[in-house]
Amino acid sequence: MVINAEMEKRSFIRMLVKSPVQVRFANIELHGICHDLSATGMGVMFKETDLQLGDQVTLELKPGRPGVLALQAEGHVVHVKPDDEGIVVGIEFSKVS
Repeated sequence: MVINAEMEKRSFIRMLVKSPVQVRFANIELHGICHDLSATGMGVMFKETDLQLGDQVTLELKPGRPGVLALQAEGHVVHVKPDDEGIVVGIEFSKVS
């Protein structure tokens, strides 16, 4: 599902993606689910997390389909918000490969 950029008042369209994400910071490895994805960042849902605003992270989005390459990125945490299903952590990309 794609969220309309005008409705969102964002420069880039966000896509709702429900794929596993591995996030690493400070020698800790966390596992979450991608909540949404855009050209500049990603929201990741965790059941619980110690991530805080400004933390530098590396991440890998692992698509659930054969033949689709994983997205690897570096970035930093821009928000941590409680949600009905857990905690959504917003990560702004600084490098994507």
